Amino acid sequence: MSERVTKNHDEAVYDTERSLALAVVRNAVVQGALPEDIVFKVVLPCLQKMVTAISENCSANLAQHFMASQIAATVVEEMASKFKQVPSTTGVVVIGTSLGDFHSLGKRIVTGCLKARTIGVTAGRVVNAHEGITGIAERKLLEAERQPKFEELQRWCDVTLNREGRVEKLEREANRLLGRQGEPPRYKSQAR
Repeated sequence: MSERVTKNHDEAVYDTERSLALAVVRNAVVQGALPEDIVFKVVLPCLQKMVTAISENCSANLAQHFMASQIAATVVEEMASKFKQVPSTTGVVVIGTSLGDFHSLGKRIVTGCLKARTIGVTAGRVVNAHEGITGIAERKLLEAERQPKFEELQRWCDVTLNREGRVEKLEREANRLLGRQGEPPRYKSQAR
């Protein structure tokens, strides 16, 4: 991957020039760059540089971070369909906020960053904070109540599966012994 492509893309991203950043990567593909290289050697490293710039040395601002995440999500979406092997989504994240909270910019930044890493994003419903915490607590209690039942069911399943194997083995052994005595097999399903 050309250092010029990386440099031009990064500069466009840091200058929040979305159309220029997209033109740089699209032109690189037209010039023969592999879509995989655009994503993994240009776009995702740029996104990581932006995360470092905003979180460690404060040399970037939220507008730049937002634009970087949106550009990355767009490029990955465009380029993934051109990969030799189309990547699958690695999972899905539900993003929601509590009622009265305003995090639309943060949600959009996180959504862009996740999509750029081929992680699906679904919008969650807005709930008040108490309802969200109560819902989580209730779900955890239900899971705790169900766990012993699940473990018991798993033990029965293991016993039943093991029992079938033991029964088949005993039937084969009985057939073998009957055969040694010159008698026909008793268990047709196990006769060979």
